[in-house]
Amino acid sequence: QTNLGADLPASDLPWALSGRQCDLLAVSATMLLHLGQARSVVDVRNTQLGGSPPILLGGSPFAKVPDLHVRLGAEAGAGD
Repeated sequence: QTNLGADLPASDLPWALSGRQCDLLAVSATMLLHLGQARSVVDVRNTQLGGSPPILLGGSPFAKVPDLHVRLGAEAGAGD
């Protein structure tokens, strides 16, 4: 388990995961205004990391809209 921190830009994701075994990327979005950055993480994973690892998006917006993770392109979501 590796914590990449709260402020890692999506564009740094390939660098942060370089040389690491990663089975799942869990991303928290606690406020609605974080959803754009969460989507950016999914986009970078899809375009620069070959669609892997799977992404779990979580946080209070995902509790209110249960399929929000699907709309953002992630494989899983959690409300808390």
